Amino acid sequence: MKIVTQIKAEGSMYGIFNSLFYNFRHLLIYTVMCNTVSKLTEVHYYLYNYQALSEVLPKYQSSL
Repeated sequence: MKIVTQIKAEGSMYGIFNSLFYNFRHLLIYTVMCNTVSKLTEVHYYLYNYQALSEVLPKYQSSL
């Protein structure tokens, strides 16, 4: 929706390229942010699992 309105407002080829570049840049920033957040949550999840395992395993081994 934003792309169309910007093209209509500017009209020229420069306007079209400018708006496409603008939208692409924002998409890129958004993608990078999402990837970073998902990686951080992944790391947090692994650390949490490791902590839980390190608490449970000694008890389990002692019961064997």
